[in-house]
Amino acid sequence: MKRLFNSWRRYRNRALIVSTAAATLLLTATPASSVVGGSVADIGETPWVVSIRIDQDGFEWNCAGALIAPAQVMTAARCVSGFDLATIRVVAGQGDRGAGGGTEAKIRTVWVHPGYSDDDVIPKNDIAVLTLARDLPQTPIKLAPSIFIGGSPYTAGNPATLAGWGSTTREGSTYSSKLNSAILPVVSSTVCEGQAGYVAGKNFCAGDAKGGVDACFGDTGAPLVAKNMLIGITSYGVGCGEPGQYTLFTKTNAYSLSTDVRQPAIPIVNQNSRQCLAIPAGSTVPGETSIQWGCLGLADQRWSARPVPGTPYVEIVNANSHLCLSINGGSQVAGESAIQWECNGNTDQHWTKQVDRYQDGEAVYTLVNRGSGQCLAVWQASTDQGQKAVQWPCADNADHRWTW
Repeated sequence: MKRLFNSWRRYRNRALIVSTAAATLLLTATPASSVVGGSVADIGETPWVVSIRIDQDGFEWNCAGALIAPAQVMTAARCVSGFDLATIRVVAGQGDRGAGGGTEAKIRTVWVHPGYSDDDVIPKNDIAVLTLARDLPQTPIKLAPSIFIGGSPYTAGNPATLAGWGSTTREGSTYSSKLNSAILPVVSSTVCEGQAGYVAGKNFCAGDAKGGVDACFGDTGAPLVAKNMLIGITSYGVGCGEPGQYTLFTKTNAYSLSTDVRQPAIPIVNQNSRQCLAIPAGSTVPGETSIQWGCLGLADQRWSARPVPGTPYVEIVNANSHLCLSINGGSQVAGESAIQWECNGNTDQHWTKQVDRYQDGEAVYTLVNRGSGQCLAVWQASTDQGQKAVQWPCADNADHRWTW
């Protein structure tokens, strides 16, 4: 805590640590202005904006974040790095933090970019992803892709919307319980490279050269949205709305969800049984048999497809155990149980994710194993709950088809 307090004396880290008493004042304050120079926002129009609250040692540290999947939030690494998971909670759908309501979720896992650092107070690779213990009903925001068709939202001058619960004054002395938003124009890289902490390709800036409209204390992790896409995460700045100073944002499309950040994990649902690929009893033991089970929204039923570099294959990684889908003993025998095993790069853990067809707008896939060339299926085409998921020759039946 001391290092963070000392950092405020030199720079603005846009996070807020308050005592329990001060937190009460924060939740009851209702200033007319917003994130410096903006206005009160309607949470119904920005449902992906979430409040991140950390309770530790009698203090509450408040940040913001963006819901990027039903159970995944993207925020700044400096918001969550080093904290006990049990002290962190996410609240969605609550525009006024003093009015109650909304949906609260605890954190199952936290991923902080391995290259994150805040040496000399200035952060680098300031990005983190929280996997929640439950799905949230609010609508996620799409991430900006690495390639744009029809113009990039990062073009200088493009308007972008910032939303958060930070300070509403340049002095950083007044805080709002209500969600506020402001329009910040994107700044050219030529101008932004003069800002402290700027790393070409990883950061960008937004703000008004005249000052007066900006992020401030309490806005760390706040999403910056343009063209209905998440383009930035609030990271760092000097002062609040000072002329000639701009907020430094982490450029979200500079980080691949399949390599830098764990891809948002979602259920793999069998088209025949309509049940999810899961682990019995929530086990994370390598080698535990994978089965189908009712889609209950558990992390044991969520998987990510991670590309295997230099190949057309992916590794199917479990969100809970972070183990790969594999074949017991590397067997290529049809009917061999599909299991989880350490992700050690053998071909039994490599799968092609082939689009089989589209059904009601959903892409239906076959998962074909690289080692055996066989499809992931259900033992003897059973649709019984708990029946083993196995490999079987890729025949044209629904037991080989999965919705991802």
